[in-house]
Amino acid sequence: MPKTSLSSDEAHSCYMELKQAADNGSGLAMCLCALFCRIGLVDSISSAKAIEWGRKAASKLFAPGFFDIGYCYEHGIGAEIDFVEALNCYKESVSAGYGYAAAYLAAKYHDGGLGERDVEKAIYYAELGYEYGDSTAPLLLGGWFENGDGIRKSEGNAVTWYERASELGSFLATDRLQSAYEHGELGLVINKSKAKKYSDLFESQIP
Repeated sequence: MPKTSLSSDEAHSCYMELKQAADNGSGLAMCLCALFCRIGLVDSISSAKAIEWGRKAASKLFAPGFFDIGYCYEHGIGAEIDFVEALNCYKESVSAGYGYAAAYLAAKYHDGGLGERDVEKAIYYAELGYEYGDSTAPLLLGGWFENGDGIRKSEGNAVTWYERASELGSFLATDRLQSAYEHGELGLVINKSKAKKYSDLFESQIP
């Protein structure tokens, strides 16, 4: 079981509160229950129930619910591993407007994690994730452009996407920009004032 700051009693109490909210129709609570089950925060709760909670959330057309079902199919939690079904569920989640699902799909298409690598689809879903306001999506694009990973290397495009990710709250993108201005990387001229700006922003963004 993963390490957690919650004791077993606290985790169980928290789960039961979430379950009550889920039973009252909260899609968010359903997905949080799915998470508790999936990662084993409550020993007495079977991980197989994760997909059940995901399906309940999806039945309410709550976008993260489709993602939870896909994750279960991808990793064989409460169901046989099925990459095709996982992809279908992730796409349903994206269609319902979940930006994180778009970023997740982008990463999977980029590295071939659910089948053959498809960089064009990776870029499509990363850009869609950004349009939906997810900070991970532009961070991915920044890294791909910086390293020429599957696409033509472009430091200018890397900076643009890192800036967009930073604006959406990505402390990783903010840290990369701080370093770039501090040391004159990514084709940028050393600029101590901008480095300080991103350093201060980073401090406000870190969890």
